Amino acid sequence: MSPFSRIAAVVAFAISLTGCSSGPSDSDIEAALTSDNGQSFVEISNIERLNGYADGEHKYVVEVSYTTTFLSSYEEVAAGASGFERMALGMFTLLVGEWDKGDSFEEQQRLVFVDSENGWIVP
Repeated sequence: MSPFSRIAAVVAFAISLTGCSSGPSDSDIEAALTSDNGQSFVEISNIERLNGYADGEHKYVVEVSYTTTFLSSYEEVAAGASGFERMALGMFTLLVGEWDKGDSFEEQQRLVFVDSENGWIVP
């Protein structure tokens, strides 16, 4: 193989790699963290990607940190909850305790994405 052919092969290989996905984008991560937040009593902000790595051919793990801020107090949320919502609220309160409107805390989480026909998703 001539030197020119080797260079051409390396360049072609490099170009082919640029089309490969290197994992979920920042917008994929933000969507995964905020998708269930439509009528929520929390706001997710300050999302930061800490690390990411492939976990097999179609999985990608992303470690993130973010801030959760309460938009309503515990009393306001509890007053509007019923049935299953009360049970879920009780379990959530075991994790974070009672809170006031505006309270916030930092959290770190590991998200597992799957490369689907429609892009990266968190199942």
